[in-house]
Amino acid sequence: MRRLRSTKFKNVVRVTEFFAVTLLLSTLLFVLHRVTGTICLFHGVIGLPSPGCGLTRAHLAFFSGRFGDAFRYHPLFWAVSILAADIIYTHIRPKSGNKWRKALIAIIIIAFVLLFVVRMITLFPHTEPMTINPDALMGRLIRLFV
Repeated sequence: MRRLRSTKFKNVVRVTEFFAVTLLLSTLLFVLHRVTGTICLFHGVIGLPSPGCGLTRAHLAFFSGRFGDAFRYHPLFWAVSILAADIIYTHIRPKSGNKWRKALIAIIIIAFVLLFVVRMITLFPHTEPMTINPDALMGRLIRLFV
């Protein structure tokens, strides 16, 4: 009986922690968006695009049925779903498929980096989402002191 209560208590604590972290992150993203005009931490602070720039817009376009726009915003948006599925599967079966899992993650990371380089060469700084954020915190600080 005592063990059951302890397990239930741990589960309640985990769920509470999850919601607290989610609330905190949501609040931080809301404040970042209000201050810098973007929810991307890198783009909002530094002002330059990151390898993930366009992922949110790509997913929104995809779920709105605008598949061409989704691939234009970020051609590797679908890889995020694969990584999410992998994370879920790893939590269900923690000791299965470590070799293929590491290879999959390495391939996706390499693809993101290569795509980022190509997009920086071909799209930066004139085409969304690979633009400079003039409202970024770093840019504001520089303008404040210069």
